[in-house]
Amino acid sequence: IISRRGKAPRREVERILKEKFPEWKAEMFVERYVRRGYVSVDEGGNLVLDWRSRGELDLQKLLQYVLGAGSPEPTPAP
Repeated sequence: IISRRGKAPRREVERILKEKFPEWKAEMFVERYVRRGYVSVDEGGNLVLDWRSRGELDLQKLLQYVLGAGSPEPTPAP
């Protein structure tokens, strides 16, 4: 969702999650984040980052972390 400027088709997000998790769990994740206000569903069936995502998450750092495959930031040598 972040890589698509905060908006992505719900079916596509669920398809990607189903590749990594069981179907029931992928659907549960999406519903949980909708209920908690992290994402909302627009009239076109797209998932959109909602107020809570924008307020509580540093989206730039999260995107850098995901794209960097979770590698921690290098620490300077003493």
